[in-house]
Amino acid sequence: MEGGKVLERRWGVRKPFIMAVTVHYQDRQLNNCKSRDIGAEGIFVETDPTEVELQAMLDVLLPSSVIGNGHMRRIPAVVVHKRVNGLGLMFCSFDQRLHDRLSGLLESLPTTHAA
Repeated sequence: MEGGKVLERRWGVRKPFIMAVTVHYQDRQLNNCKSRDIGAEGIFVETDPTEVELQAMLDVLLPSSVIGNGHMRRIPAVVVHKRVNGLGLMFCSFDQRLHDRLSGLLESLPTTHAA
Protein backbone atom coordinates (compact mmCIF):
# COMPACT_ATOMS: atom_id res chain seq x y z
CA MET A 1 0.00 0.00 0.00
CA GLU A 2 1.23 3.50 -0.77
CA GLY A 3 0.98 6.15 1.93
CA GLY A 4 -1.91 6.77 4.28
CA LYS A 5 -4.49 4.54 5.87
CA VAL A 6 -6.67 2.04 4.09
CA LEU A 7 -10.21 3.41 3.94
CA GLU A 8 -11.87 0.25 2.75
CA ARG A 9 -14.34 -1.54 4.99
CA ARG A 10 -16.13 -4.17 2.96
CA TRP A 11 -19.63 -5.18 3.95
CA GLY A 12 -20.02 -7.73 1.22
CA VAL A 13 -18.09 -10.22 -0.83
CA ARG A 14 -16.18 -9.47 -4.00
CA LYS A 15 -15.84 -12.04 -6.73
CA PRO A 16 -13.39 -12.28 -9.62
CA PHE A 17 -14.91 -10.70 -12.70
CA ILE A 18 -13.04 -9.38 -15.73
CA MET A 19 -14.62 -6.72 -17.95
CA ALA A 20 -13.54 -3.55 -19.68
CA VAL A 21 -14.39 -0.45 -17.64
CA THR A 22 -13.88 3.24 -18.23
CA VAL A 23 -12.45 5.44 -15.49
CA HIS A 24 -12.73 9.24 -15.51
CA TYR A 25 -10.41 11.13 -13.19
CA GLN A 26 -10.51 14.91 -13.14
CA ASP A 27 -10.81 15.93 -16.81
CA ARG A 28 -9.32 12.82 -18.36
CA GLN A 29 -10.11 9.23 -19.14
CA LEU A 30 -7.75 6.46 -17.99
CA ASN A 31 -7.07 4.07 -20.85
CA ASN A 32 -7.05 0.26 -21.01
CA CYS A 33 -8.80 -0.32 -17.67
CA LYS A 34 -10.34 -3.64 -16.74
CA SER A 35 -11.88 -4.99 -13.59
CA ARG A 36 -10.29 -7.81 -11.64
CA ASP A 37 -13.08 -8.26 -9.10
CA ILE A 38 -16.36 -6.62 -8.24
CA GLY A 39 -18.77 -6.37 -5.34
CA ALA A 40 -21.91 -4.40 -4.57
CA GLU A 41 -19.78 -1.79 -2.78
CA GLY A 42 -16.70 -1.58 -4.98
CA ILE A 43 -14.36 -2.81 -7.67
CA PHE A 44 -10.67 -3.38 -8.29
CA VAL A 45 -9.55 -1.81 -11.57
CA GLU A 46 -6.33 -2.81 -13.26
CA THR A 47 -4.71 0.41 -14.53
CA ASP A 48 -1.65 2.56 -13.96
CA PRO A 49 -2.01 3.57 -10.30
CA THR A 50 0.51 6.43 -10.58
CA GLU A 51 -2.07 8.53 -12.44
CA VAL A 52 -4.44 8.75 -9.45
CA GLU A 53 -3.98 9.78 -5.82
CA LEU A 54 -5.12 7.75 -2.82
CA GLN A 55 -8.55 9.00 -1.63
CA ALA A 56 -9.20 10.65 -5.01
CA MET A 57 -12.77 10.90 -6.25
CA LEU A 58 -13.41 9.58 -9.75
CA ASP A 59 -16.12 8.03 -11.90
CA VAL A 60 -16.31 4.43 -13.11
CA LEU A 61 -18.41 3.60 -16.16
CA LEU A 62 -19.75 0.06 -16.10
CA PRO A 63 -21.12 -1.51 -19.29
CA SER A 64 -24.84 -1.93 -19.83
CA SER A 65 -24.40 -5.72 -19.69
CA VAL A 66 -23.69 -5.30 -15.97
CA ILE A 67 -26.00 -2.40 -15.16
CA GLY A 68 -28.85 -3.31 -17.47
CA ASN A 69 -31.28 -0.92 -19.18
CA GLY A 70 -29.02 -0.54 -22.26
CA HIS A 71 -26.97 2.34 -20.89
CA MET A 72 -23.54 2.73 -19.37
CA ARG A 73 -23.72 4.10 -15.86
CA ARG A 74 -21.27 6.60 -14.39
CA ILE A 75 -20.70 5.67 -10.75
CA PRO A 76 -18.82 7.96 -8.37
CA ALA A 77 -16.09 6.15 -6.43
CA VAL A 78 -13.17 6.85 -4.11
CA VAL A 79 -9.70 5.28 -4.30
CA VAL A 80 -9.34 3.28 -1.08
CA HIS A 81 -6.11 1.49 -1.90
CA LYS A 82 -3.44 1.38 -4.58
CA ARG A 83 -1.44 -1.61 -5.75
CA VAL A 84 1.30 -1.83 -8.38
CA ASN A 85 -1.28 -3.13 -10.88
CA GLY A 86 -4.30 -0.97 -10.11
CA LEU A 87 -6.78 0.71 -7.80
CA GLY A 88 -9.23 -0.51 -5.19
CA LEU A 89 -12.35 1.61 -5.51
CA MET A 90 -15.31 1.99 -3.19
CA PHE A 91 -18.54 3.13 -4.85
CA CYS A 92 -20.03 6.33 -3.45
CA SER A 93 -23.45 5.85 -5.02
CA PHE A 94 -26.19 4.68 -2.68
CA ASP A 95 -28.64 3.93 -5.47
CA GLN A 96 -30.72 0.89 -4.47
CA ARG A 97 -31.29 -0.13 -8.09
CA LEU A 98 -27.54 -0.19 -8.78
CA HIS A 99 -26.92 -2.14 -5.57
CA ASP A 100 -29.59 -4.67 -6.55
CA ARG A 101 -28.11 -5.10 -10.05
CA LEU A 102 -24.60 -5.65 -8.68
CA SER A 103 -25.90 -8.04 -6.02
CA GLY A 104 -27.70 -10.00 -8.74
CA LEU A 105 -24.52 -10.15 -10.79
CA LEU A 106 -22.59 -11.47 -7.78
CA GLU A 107 -25.20 -14.16 -7.12
CA SER A 108 -24.95 -15.31 -10.74
CA LEU A 109 -21.15 -15.70 -10.61
CA PRO A 110 -19.70 -19.00 -9.51
CA THR A 111 -17.38 -18.89 -6.55
CA THR A 112 -14.58 -20.17 -8.74
CA HIS A 113 -15.24 -17.77 -11.65
CA ALA A 114 -12.10 -17.70 -13.79
CA ALA A 115 -10.29 -14.39 -13.63
